[in-house]
Amino acid sequence: MKQEFKKGRGQTENLISVALLPQNKVKSVLISNEFPEIIKTLNNKYNINTVTVNKNPALDTPISKHADCCLLQLNNNVFIEQNNYKNIVNYLTNATGEEKSNFHIIPEGVFSPYPNDVPLNAKVIGDKIICNTKYLSEAVTKYALEFGFDIINVNQGYAACSSITVSENALITDDESIYVSSKSNGIDCILISKGSVKLNGYKYGFIGGTCGMIDKNLLAFTGRINNHTDAELIINFLSKHNVRYTELSSGPLVDIGGIIPLTELNEEL
Repeated sequence: MKQEFKKGRGQTENLISVALLPQNKVKSVLISNEFPEIIKTLNNKYNINTVTVNKNPALDTPISKHADCCLLQLNNNVFIEQNNYKNIVNYLTNATGEEKSNFHIIPEGVFSPYPNDVPLNAKVIGDKIICNTKYLSEAVTKYALEFGFDIINVNQGYAACSSITVSENALITDDESIYVSSKSNGIDCILISKGSVKLNGYKYGFIGGTCGMIDKNLLAFTGRINNHTDAELIINFLSKHNVRYTELSSGPLVDIGGIIPLTELNEEL
């Protein structure tokens, strides 16, 4: 049955209330502009607005338009790298009326080579942040500590790229250090293999860059999940946590830098 995402009477468009985990139908996402078929599906099938990532010339070309390198949300505060500050903030303030004081340019900048490209590449899961603490933005670290987030240190700098937030206490990852740390911190987690995800210019991409939530308990993949070696394991874990999935193209799973939900529709009482 076709799902309708049209904004109608009695609905308001609000900033996502739980980072990466919409509680209602998503109205807008942040995404690379290099995949028109995926954008067309989001626009036409799901009536989702796509805010596209401006190229960051300081990043290596294959990741220069990756959403997970340029934005991180903590509560109602959003940290953004400078090349994308204006277009993201303009959309969010116009759509939601959100105070501009809640949007912050990270002063450290985001640039290649690694690890200078990962100051925002952290995975938020509930009140926890999974990241390599040596490389997390100082501005994000300060905010996280002030507002009581539990910061979990891992070896992987690309924590956002390497994992999928399934629920506020469940995670899929293709990185062993994230898996071990998640399990030891009470997070339900599965470890999947690398190599089934495509990323131009690299041997392979990361699982987190292939997807994003577009509704409460609905995860959208860039391509066919059955192309992944561990498809059955992934699908069963999603089902365990009552998460459905959809595929935005008939092609392979491609790491596009993720599909980050920005706003969702809420019913006005």
